[in-house]
Amino acid sequence: MSFDTSDFGELSRAETAPKPGKVLVKDFARRGLKLYHDPARGKWMFYLRDSEGRQLRRDLPATTKAQALEMAEKLNADHLTGKGYLPDVDCGGHSVGEAIVEAINGKTGTANDATRKNYADRAEPFLQWLADRKLKARRWGDISTKIVRDYLNDILAEKNERGESLCFDTIRMRLFVVKMTSRYMAESYPDRYVDVARPVSLKGVRRAARTREVERALDAPTLQTFLGFLRQRRPDLWGIACLESLAGLRMLEAAHVREQDVDFRAATVRVTDTPAHKVKTPQSNRTIPVCGRVLEALRTAIQAIRVRHPDGYVFLTRRGEPWGPDGIMHAMKKALRQCWQTSGVEVLRDFQPHHLRATFATLVRRQRADSRVLQSYLGQVPTDVLGKHYEAISVDQMRSEIVGAIGAAMNAESVNEPLGYETNRANGVQ
Repeated sequence: MSFDTSDFGELSRAETAPKPGKVLVKDFARRGLKLYHDPARGKWMFYLRDSEGRQLRRDLPATTKAQALEMAEKLNADHLTGKGYLPDVDCGGHSVGEAIVEAINGKTGTANDATRKNYADRAEPFLQWLADRKLKARRWGDISTKIVRDYLNDILAEKNERGESLCFDTIRMRLFVVKMTSRYMAESYPDRYVDVARPVSLKGVRRAARTREVERALDAPTLQTFLGFLRQRRPDLWGIACLESLAGLRMLEAAHVREQDVDFRAATVRVTDTPAHKVKTPQSNRTIPVCGRVLEALRTAIQAIRVRHPDGYVFLTRRGEPWGPDGIMHAMKKALRQCWQTSGVEVLRDFQPHHLRATFATLVRRQRADSRVLQSYLGQVPTDVLGKHYEAISVDQMRSEIVGAIGAAMNAESVNEPLGYETNRANGVQ
């Protein structure tokens, strides 16, 4: 069996000796390895020729001469016996893919599988780009700041299916996974890796994106137009959009609300795990008060159900099944474009459905609602010690701060108007 060279860097055939300044530590004789030490870098490395005559070199992750000799002897024995590279011999460190997977699992320990998969999907273009453009960058130790900058430049030059530049969020998330991995590897293995992605910034990209990207949040009149359109033309999406834009739920959280999660008497909605969807973080598992318009949309959706789903989902597709992530995204995008064509409101043309949640947060903050209460209402992870360990936000506190704020922002309910649960009690709704 020939020696497997897939995990090692490759030198040209013309190179026959290491560069000057490197000291030969041990020569393992003909057809064997040669171990060198580079005093300038403080590194040990080995050289060898494979069965095809190519000369290969690789740094060893050793900190002492004894460690370098032990690693080299093991590699040489495997090479001469035809076993090739063994996974338990750490001669080259993490591959790029292994580093990304470890970083995703390490940095998102409390996240669910869907979030980890989303990060992995964001990292896939980087791995494909390396395979196409940087063939020698196989290990994380081969990644440099220049490579990360080259990757960012190619992302900026990339076009979507409509021939337009990628939006800022797409660029940010693709680079975010690389920067997260770089930071994680530098923190976890400080003697082996450095944070090569730290100098690469998106500040300039953000400024450029602001001039060409549509607004992330709709104003109240435009939101009124869109919700009115859905109520008339797409009642199956109306309730989902109301939960996003008037209660701040994520798209899949809204799409998978069940009848048992809605308490009309208390005017609350529970966001929790369902058989079709898992909440993003522990903080996302919450019970929130909602305004009267959201309750009306939920009541209308429940009354329109012809055949109830065994798990109690309020919103179902035409086949009577819960919405999937691709299906709800496609349907909502189509509805936004139809509303644009009908109303002529240009901002709806390229508006992203998941920005309805940002619309809610923006409208509430413009009413000067408390940011900490809003953070708890949205199910965001607290970033300070007070929010993480001490302060607990009650449902009544959310109702006084958030429900009144979104009602005032939409100019449909004033702060002094009866809240949703009071109106429901007056109407005898259970």
